[in-house]
Amino acid sequence: MLVTAAGGAVVGGVVGATASYAKTGKISGTAVLAGVAIGGAIGLTGGAASAYLATGSALASTGSMMASLGYLAKTLIKNSIYLRSAIVKW
Repeated sequence: MLVTAAGGAVVGGVVGATASYAKTGKISGTAVLAGVAIGGAIGLTGGAASAYLATGSALASTGSMMASLGYLAKTLIKNSIYLRSAIVKW
């Protein structure tokens, strides 16, 4: 979750700076901080949601989440190969 929050904060800050510069011709610190806050909140929420979907806990660590997503990907690939071979046999 902290990784996605940090990424969201960086992106939000860049968007705030870019929008401020495009509108006024200079970079506003207020716009950058607002972008950081909004982007961080969105990133944190998205991280918690994906952690909950992957592991069943919104407070899962990055390692356990990556392990769960890896298992999910492996299972999906295995099942799609099985489904494809069943369709071909049919």
